[in-house]
Formats: sequence, C-alpha cells, structure tokens
Amino acid sequence: MSANYKKTNRAVASIDLDLKNPRLAGLVKRQAITSQAEAAVALTTSSDVMTLCSSIVHNGFHPDEVLIAINDESGKQNRVTVIEGNRRLTACKLLLKPKLVKGTTDFPKLQKLVKHPNFDAALNSIKKLSVVILDNRHSAAAYLASKHTSESIKRWSPYTQGAYLYSFLQEFHTVTAVKKVLRNTMNIPDIKRRLFSFLLTEEILNLECWSAKELDFLTAEIDKNNIGAIIRLMARAEFIEAVCDVKVMDNGQLRVTSRSSSKIYIDELVFLKVLEKLARDALIKSRFNTRQEDAETVREYIAEFQTEFASESQDEEKKDHQFSRDLPQSDSTKNDVEEGPKEGSEKGNDGEGQDDAETKKPEQPKKTRRSPETLIPKDLFIPKANVKLLSLCVEAQRLTFKQNKYSSALMIRAILEVALKRLIKRKKQSDELRKLYKHKSQDFSSILNFVEKNTGKLVDPDDIKVVRNAVSDLQKTSKEILNLTNHEDSQILTDKEVEHLRAKMLEILEAVFSQI
Repeated sequence: MSANYKKTNRAVASIDLDLKNPRLAGLVKRQAITSQAEAAVALTTSSDVMTLCSSIVHNGFHPDEVLIAINDESGKQNRVTVIEGNRRLTACKLLLKPKLVKGTTDFPKLQKLVKHPNFDAALNSIKKLSVVILDNRHSAAAYLASKHTSESIKRWSPYTQGAYLYSFLQEFHTVTAVKKVLRNTMNIPDIKRRLFSFLLTEEILNLECWSAKELDFLTAEIDKNNIGAIIRLMARAEFIEAVCDVKVMDNGQLRVTSRSSSKIYIDELVFLKVLEKLARDALIKSRFNTRQEDAETVREYIAEFQTEFASESQDEEKKDHQFSRDLPQSDSTKNDVEEGPKEGSEKGNDGEGQDDAETKKPEQPKKTRRSPETLIPKDLFIPKANVKLLSLCVEAQRLTFKQNKYSSALMIRAILEVALKRLIKRKKQSDELRKLYKHKSQDFSSILNFVEKNTGKLVDPDDIKVVRNAVSDLQKTSKEILNLTNHEDSQILTDKEVEHLRAKMLEILEAVFSQI
C-alpha cells in the first residue's frame, strides 16, 4: 500500500459509492446511473448485496472490514469515495435507509431484516466504518492491483474483469505497464483477452442501431451477454480471412485488419455494421454460440457477411488494411485523438490511406503547398458510436468549404441536426423536447431553441456560454443562410457567410462531441 494514506472512522453518510466502479461501468456510461441512490439499487440488483445485509444483521459488521477510499474528486469537503468495498458500503446504506430500494423486489426482504431481533445491534455496528484514505485513484489502483490478482477476479463476469483491467489501463496507459502493476500475476495475452470482452461489449452497446428496448435488454444483461460467442467466432481462421482480424493492442485500442484475401473492404463504417450483425445474431436472436455449431454451419454463417457487406465495400486495391478503434467516450483516448495526427503518423478520422498521402507531400522536392481548409478539421475528435454522424463528419473532412459553399451550408445543418439530436437523447431530454414542441419537436428550429434554453443540462459548465451564444447566433443572424433562403436569384453565398457558419458549428461540435 502507498505510504501516503490515513486510517479513520467515518459515518456511512459521508462515504460515497464509486460511480466508476467496474461493476457499474456499462450502466454509468449510458447514464442509467447518475446518483448515489441509483448506484445502490444497481449494485443491490447485480452484486448480491442482500446476502451481505443478512450477514450484517445476523453477525454484525466485522471491525476488521476496512474500506479503501479517496477524497471526493470534485472537491467536496468532508466526503470520500470508496474504491474498494462498494458492496459492503451499499449493504450498510440499505440497512440504515431501506427505502433506497423501495419499489424493488429487495424491499420486502429488507423489511423482514428490520424486524430481526439483532437489527438494532447491527445498526450500532455500522454507525462508523473503518476507512483507509489514499491520495488518488493512481495510488488506489496500485493497491487494488496488489490485492485483486488473476485468481481473485475469476468469480467476476468477463465484462467486469475487463472493466477492472481497463481502469488500470487508464492510469498506467499500456498493457505492459498493467502487467507490472499486477506484479506479473497475469500474462499479457490473458490481460488482452479480458480487455477484449470489455472493449467489444462497449463497442456493441455504443452502436446507434439499438431501439430503447433492445439497449435496455443488452445493458441489463451486461454481465450475462454471450459476448464469448462473438469472440470465439472472430478468432476462427475463416472469419479472419473472410471478414477481418480484431486484436487488442498494447495501448488498449482495438486494431482491425482487413485482409487482402477478403471480398469485404472493412473500414470503420462497415466494421460497425459487422458488429451489429454479430450482436443481433448472438446476443438478441441467440442464433449461434460457436460451441455447438459444426464447421459447415459456421462457414455458411461467415459466408453471409461476404454476401451482405461486399456490395458496401469500397473499390480499393486488394491489400491488407488496418485501423484502430478508440473506446467511445473514454476521456483518456479522447485526449489522445484531440492532439491530432502528427506528421508521419497513421492516425486520423479520414482513413489511413489518405492520411499517409497527406504526410508524404512535404517530403517531395517541390515547394510545399498549403492544403485547402476542409469543413471539419482532420484533427477534430469525432465520436464513432453514431454511424450517421461519423459518415457525415468523414465526408465533411474531405469537403473544401470555400470551393463548395452551398454544399457546405447544407452539410453544416445536417451535422448540427444529427449531433444535437444525439446529444438530447444521450442526456435523456427527448421527452422534455417532445413535451415542449409536440409534433414540431424534430424540426431543426425547435431543436436549436431547446438547446439554447437548456444548454446547462446538455454540456459541461465551461462550455455553456460558448454553445448558448453559438446556437443563439444560428437562430438569429444565420437562420436564413442555413435555410439557403437569404439571397435573391442574382446574389450568391459569400465566403464570409460560410466561414461564419463553420466557426459556429465548430464551437458547438467541440463541446457536444465530448458528451456523445
């Protein structure tokens, strides 16, 4: 354990559950959990907290049970966040306040425990809990790594194991470093295998194709989903040759390789569609599990991908093609992307082939020419979970806006409309939008008006003023330009008008993309 820590006794009410707990990773990311009460209910449902409640009532809370915590990361005074011991803390919170789970099937069970003759003594044993407070998550991660070895996490679901290891990856940045922090209790292939379950599940859950009912089903079953069936299929040589090869790299990204032998050219958009088919067939329809099917059945299934996606593939030269996938909505990977591709790098949102061509130009003996500005800069972070938004933005990264003013104005409107609709949905404000504007709730003007009035609910505090002003400008001074109705037949759209529209769009996107 880190030398910089202190041990103290604290009231349960001053200790918060960790919303970054690996057991809650998928639910928190999709904003199904935004409060301490919701976290308590989720842990009770998924992590057998009621057994701990019963144990505390019958036996009391053992004085040697120590919680590991850090000081509140938002700066709140006299509050700590528990890093190790979320289940135990939840059990204590439920016993002290049973109505936290009122309306669930666990509430009657708690009511029975309240009537137990030992209940008052049990409450007395949890008035204050022993807490070791470490400096920060980095110190806590090192401590947890020394405690939770390969053997101790075997009882966790594959998704939770991967989320646990991914939390270390965010602190220590590479799989190799995580292996060292784990004191070599896991080898690198084993770490990558567990990370793969988590990363692939996240990719699937972030697909834009799911209905609300389907997403609720997948999220509720996050620890039981047969993601292993998809992974086993992806590992087959036939799938690798015919579709693509997906691996976890040392930096925790997924690397997707499209082989020259395949009839399908896998770019990021096609990859998302391949994932959708796999997820629907394995997780929703239970069409395959790759343990029971014979080789011929598997070959026939893989052939479906060639039939379905070959027509969507680009007409590219037959050669191996690779790209990397950042985990959607990950702050650490987002920051990496926001730095932009460096000269000679292979990263970028526009496909590696084009980036490589761009970086080779300065090496030519000719005088370097400045590339024309595109509607969306190549180094702007673009969320990859929404296929339509990604497709629009990739096209906008190829569009030179000064040479294509009218196309650019239409593209700006389309990108803003899709991005703002996605933001409103992500922030669970869709019902409020419909309530206010009824049958006009999907009109672009209604969406802009709603965003202006509710900016504080949709973006980070630091971005509120910029976004509100930009949206206000679009509604007032730029409204006619966006509708392309500002000019007489004899007039043309000017460079300055499109530049102004583009500037306002980028101000909005830089704030919105980090939220979706």
